[in-house]
Amino acid sequence: SKFDNAASVIYQGFELEAEYLVNENLKVFLNYGYLDAEYEDFETDINATDGLDLVEDATHLTPRNAPKYTLGVGGTFSYPIGNGDLEIYAKFARVDDIETSLTNAPLGRIEARDDISASIGYFTEQWSVVAFGRNLADDEYEAFTPIATLFAVGSINCGRTYGVELSYEF
Repeated sequence: SKFDNAASVIYQGFELEAEYLVNENLKVFLNYGYLDAEYEDFETDINATDGLDLVEDATHLTPRNAPKYTLGVGGTFSYPIGNGDLEIYAKFARVDDIETSLTNAPLGRIEARDDISASIGYFTEQWSVVAFGRNLADDEYEAFTPIATLFAVGSINCGRTYGVELSYEF
């Protein structure tokens, strides 16, 4: 039998989060993350489909689920109306490429993607109504994860989504 062993992985990076209150009604934010992820010691059968049980150095591969950078920027505008507040929210987010396959198989790579989300809502002490949109750019991607030599499982993210949410506290 064959074993995969990522004996040592180094993750180093930083995250920056900033929020600025422009005035009593407008708040803006910025999130940025940078990640340098690399194997220090890793041996596996890089080409499991070749019929050979060859375990070799795989430190040149990229660890799974480790995007090089993430970015988020947006804000909330809030304005009192009647017994509540009108809130308008918007956010743009970008996530760099992600490897989902241990051996960095091309089908397991999720390319860099964008997400634009927004909402407008009215909030009181007891109830709220919010109209929202997620993934407004309709940026769809599919991720494959190999299970065995001939099989894989895949998933597709949600495309553009709209909705209205009504809440009441009693």
